[in-house]
Amino acid sequence: MMGFGGLAGRSAHHGVESLAPPMPRPINLNLAPLEKVDYSPMTCQVVVENIVLRHAKTGNQYLDWELAITSEPHRGRTLRMITSLSPQARRHLWPVLRSFGVKDPEVKFEFDDETMELTSPDLVGRPARAFVKNDNYNGEPQTLVDKLFGTYSTQRAGLITRPTYVSGGFA
Repeated sequence: MMGFGGLAGRSAHHGVESLAPPMPRPINLNLAPLEKVDYSPMTCQVVVENIVLRHAKTGNQYLDWELAITSEPHRGRTLRMITSLSPQARRHLWPVLRSFGVKDPEVKFEFDDETMELTSPDLVGRPARAFVKNDNYNGEPQTLVDKLFGTYSTQRAGLITRPTYVSGGFA
């Protein structure tokens, strides 16, 4: 066997040899017709359009957030974010609520009886900053809201005008 890429027509994978056809040189690919997918993370301004209480197949409840992008170049598009209400995942919800100015950790959620839309605390219509990343889920590209910060956290006391990156994440 002669090295990398099956140059001698054979390759080894996990100690097992298999016959592989020689690789043609050079390889030419025309990727121009493919739509460009940008996998770099981005930050965008959003407004909370709606928050609905839903039930997962596991029986856990979660909040389904609908966020409208208000900044260019994606103005008018919608993002979704899910925050679980399970005891193990509440640690992810609390920083989001604090960023919207919720101070008491004993939060009382109230919902419309028919639509299950959140009515209290009053978060719908509030501006926020979303940190978004593109990922794959079950082989499909998906845009995920990685972090959401209400403007309360980014403007308190007029000292901070945008979230600040610290080692390991955003503060």
